[in-house]
Amino acid sequence: MTVNGKAQSTASWGDPGASVQIKAGKLTRIYPGRISISTAGEQWKPNPSTSPGEKAAELFILNHVPLLDYAACVTAFESGHDPSQPEYLKALGVLVRYYGLSHRKRHVAYDLCDLSHCQVYQGLPPHFSFWRGIIEAGRGFRFPASVDPQSLYFSRCCGGQLESADQFWGGAPSPNRTGPDALEGETLCEGDSFFHWKSSTSVENIESVFRTMAQLPGSARLQSMSVVEKTTHGRNKTLAAVFELPSGETQEIRENVQKFVSEFGKNYGWRVFPSLLFDFKREGDTYYFSGQGLGHGVGMCQSGALCLAKKGWSWKKILRFYFPNN
Repeated sequence: MTVNGKAQSTASWGDPGASVQIKAGKLTRIYPGRISISTAGEQWKPNPSTSPGEKAAELFILNHVPLLDYAACVTAFESGHDPSQPEYLKALGVLVRYYGLSHRKRHVAYDLCDLSHCQVYQGLPPHFSFWRGIIEAGRGFRFPASVDPQSLYFSRCCGGQLESADQFWGGAPSPNRTGPDALEGETLCEGDSFFHWKSSTSVENIESVFRTMAQLPGSARLQSMSVVEKTTHGRNKTLAAVFELPSGETQEIRENVQKFVSEFGKNYGWRVFPSLLFDFKREGDTYYFSGQGLGHGVGMCQSGALCLAKKGWSWKKILRFYFPNN
């Protein structure tokens, strides 16, 4: 790459107390801390165990950012920049901070990516001082030492059913509330726009993803698809697909739904499967889906926490609601 007229493979700008603006086409972002850019190539591939299928970047852009600044930026973007309920934001900020600190080195050459695979991070938000104050307010909060910090999750909308992390990723049950996301009979996240959702896609798209994952021949045709395993609280866990092979024989393959949805999203977009809490039917050449929630549903439901804040709950009380006995 060429920087100020000089060809070089690496360059860096800024320091922990600075900010750096990057423009790419119509996109402009301002990042706190230091930015380094490299043409390192293959060595910057993400960790295949956490982000399969990603390719090495042509330019590797790395942001060295203080933890609390990072947490403030993420809290702003993960909350949609809505400052109206500070108590909800403080609860979210605590979880963002814990996640950022406890999930370092999710990738080979850096700690966290800027996508929802880790946490959504797009640099400095407007009114950054407000968001930094949100993080400062919860800075001294600590979960008990007995709680694994990597088990503290949040998601946008649980669809009315909170899940435990072990249902998706194995290991011990997570310390969050599970089951109905409700208070005195009221489902807390019911007002979220993703509480109910519908989508559709072609049979050909579903078929293509299954074929690739199972390494079936291109002429294999999907005959049927069904759910054969669900999580404790109703999310789809394992899909079974029956294919007709070129020989005329049929073959059933089974795939983890989370992996299937991930592969589908990379190829055909992420809006078809907002969550794993869904039903479906096939009509002709189309699959129709009807589901609830956005995200994995583990930990604190953001929409539910927002509802509690509107009822006057403090951020600590919200955290105790979603992480009882902690």
